[in-house]
Amino acid sequence: MILPADKLTMPGMPEREEKPYKTLYLPHGVFGDYMDWVAGTRIQRYAEEHDLAVVMPSGDNAFYVDQAATTCTAPLWARSW
Repeated sequence: MILPADKLTMPGMPEREEKPYKTLYLPHGVFGDYMDWVAGTRIQRYAEEHDLAVVMPSGDNAFYVDQAATTCTAPLWARSW
């Protein structure tokens, strides 16, 4: 996660208005993780320049599906494969 609040304000720079941040959600690809965006792009610089909060969730190769069970949910006949 990149938060604009982490940005340092140097003397002479304008102060940021107190308002909600714009937010960008960047899910990673099927075999990646949240670090793909930080390592492979300039997203941190872009976020700092545009006062943008960036959320990069880690889907753990699960296609970002809400799933209560984290164990195998396959039917018994399919578990022997």
